[in-house]
Amino acid sequence: MFILGKVKYIRFIIGVLFIMRVLSGYGQTREPSYVQTLTPQSATDGASESELVAKSLVTYQYYDGFSRPVQTVRKGVSAGNKDLVSYQEYDGAGRQGRSWLPVPYGGNGSFVPESQLKTEAVGFYKDSYPYSEPVYED
Repeated sequence: MFILGKVKYIRFIIGVLFIMRVLSGYGQTREPSYVQTLTPQSATDGASESELVAKSLVTYQYYDGFSRPVQTVRKGVSAGNKDLVSYQEYDGAGRQGRSWLPVPYGGNGSFVPESQLKTEAVGFYKDSYPYSEPVYED
């Protein structure tokens, strides 16, 4: 009887863990948080929302899980109407690390994965170190 009780207890725990795992996915997204900023370039009195967006510079500031800005996307401001994307890294202590030079990319204002952005920067600037990196005293 004691062994049967342990088996039921283990099944119960496994069931609870399974349910928690299934429910933990709801309400969470894998997309980074962002703030969209519109900077009007001409008068916008009485303009509809779509007209306002069309007459504005659109910037997206993406944030990591610690609410630190990691990527800035300026929509359609470079040659060929591409976005201008810059990336900010952080060190293990949470301080600013490498600041990557902005590169033209895509054109829809969306988040660019770090690996793609780094590859684009190296190719665009034809430099293996297209970033600045602060040196901190310990």
